[in-house]
Amino acid sequence: MLARLRDNDPDLVKLDLGDKGVGDAGATAIAEGLKTNSTLQTLNLGDNKVGDAGAAALFGSGAPLRKLSRQTPARRASALAARATGWCCA
Repeated sequence: MLARLRDNDPDLVKLDLGDKGVGDAGATAIAEGLKTNSTLQTLNLGDNKVGDAGAAALFGSGAPLRKLSRQTPARRASALAARATGWCCA
């Protein structure tokens, strides 16, 4: 998968790694692959253990992703509840 990222595989436009045990080290490796990739549009890392360091690496990769998700179900539910009650994110 990392080789496909680095090689800019035109068929790799969506990558779902949700709930695969990815942590900061894995996210950093993915970020390195993203530095040379221009085809991936959607990356799901939800329900993993990606912390601030992994997220910083991903955002620092400069990848032109249209969608990046790292939310856990609890965070997602909390964000939806906040929106529904008008406490967040109009």
